[in-house]
Amino acid sequence: MEPIKIGAFLAFVVLISFIDQSISATDNKVVCYYDSQAYNRPGNGKFDLPFVEPALQFCTHLIYGYAGIKEENFNIIPLDEALDIHRQNYKHVTDLKRRFPGLRVLLSVGGNRDVSGEGSDKNLKYRALLESVETRLAFVNSAHNLVKTYGFDGLDLAWEFPESKPKKIRNKVSAWFVNLKHKIVGESVIDEKAEEHKEQFTALVREIKNVFRHDGLLLTVSQLPNVNSTVYFDAKQLSPNVDFVTLQAFDYHTPERNPKELDYPAPLYELLDRKFDENADYQVRHWYKTYK
Repeated sequence: MEPIKIGAFLAFVVLISFIDQSISATDNKVVCYYDSQAYNRPGNGKFDLPFVEPALQFCTHLIYGYAGIKEENFNIIPLDEALDIHRQNYKHVTDLKRRFPGLRVLLSVGGNRDVSGEGSDKNLKYRALLESVETRLAFVNSAHNLVKTYGFDGLDLAWEFPESKPKKIRNKVSAWFVNLKHKIVGESVIDEKAEEHKEQFTALVREIKNVFRHDGLLLTVSQLPNVNSTVYFDAKQLSPNVDFVTLQAFDYHTPERNPKELDYPAPLYELLDRKFDENADYQVRHWYKTYK
C-alpha cells in the first residue's frame, strides 16, 4: 500500500506534509488554490487569475475551483460557463504551465460551490451520484473527457458531503436539557446512509483512478471544513488511489453558520467550548491514526 499524503491548509498556499517520514524533502508539495468565483467579487475584492501568478513560483500544484455536477445525467460541468469556457479561464489556467515548468494544474469539483437546493439537501446529488455504478461511471467518463480536453493534469474531489451542524450557544439550563434529550433519544442523524456513502466514495475514487492512470492523470481529495472525516473517508482504502489529500482546516466558524457567535475561523488546536474536531491538529492526527 502506498503511503497516503495528507496536508492541512489554512490560507491560499498550502504546504503538504507527508505521514511517511521517509519521503525526501524534494517530494513535498506546495498546493495553491484559486476559487474562480473571486473574479465576480465587486470592487477591490475582485481577484482575477493573473493575480495568482506571483505565487506560482512557489507552487508545485495549482487547484482551480470549481466545477459541478449536472443533476440530469451526473456529468461534470463548468459552474460558470461564461467565465470558464467563453472567457477561456480553463485554457488560461492550464496555459500557466508553459510559464511555470513543473507546475501541475488540477480541476476541483464541488467545494460547496455547487448549490442546487435548500438546507441539508443542497448537496443531495453528490450522494445520489455515489449510489450506483452507472451514475459513478457517467461522472468518471465526463470528468476524464473534460480534464483532457482543457489540458488539466488531473481532478480534485472536494466532495459535498453533509456538513456537521454548528454548535449552538446555550445557557447551563438549556444545555442540561439538550444533553438529557440526547441520552434518551440519541443524537440527530444527518445522513442515514453515511456508511454506504463512505464505501461508495471509496469505489468512486478507485474507478476514477483506474481510468486516469492510463493517461498519467492525478487524482486528489480535499476534505471540506465541517465535514466529518470519521464518517466519510476511509484513509486506508483511499490511499492506493489518490496522489494526496488536503485537509481544509478553515471556516469552521463563519457568519453564515454561527451568526450569534464570533470566534476563530481556523484554529490550529482545540479551544474551549468548541467541537473537538474543529481544528487542524485533530484532523491531521485523525487521518494519520486512521492510516496507521
